[in-house]
Amino acid sequence: MALHIDNTLISNREMFAELFHKIGDALRGLVTGSPRYAAVETLNRTSDAELAAKGLTRAQVAEHLFRHDG
Repeated sequence: MALHIDNTLISNREMFAELFHKIGDALRGLVTGSPRYAAVETLNRTSDAELAAKGLTRAQVAEHLFRHDG
């Protein structure tokens, strides 16, 4: 058992669950704040027909998004 911020007792399981949720929230914030994430979301909303009209495949666009420059 451990004390919570408001001085209530919580179990170790609850304490670790809170910790993992906070870590997950922080990682989610890092990912969704990335410009690459916005580009992937745009790609996901684009239909295969729209990509084909531009002469691209989904694989080509994804490869471009995740190519490392440097």
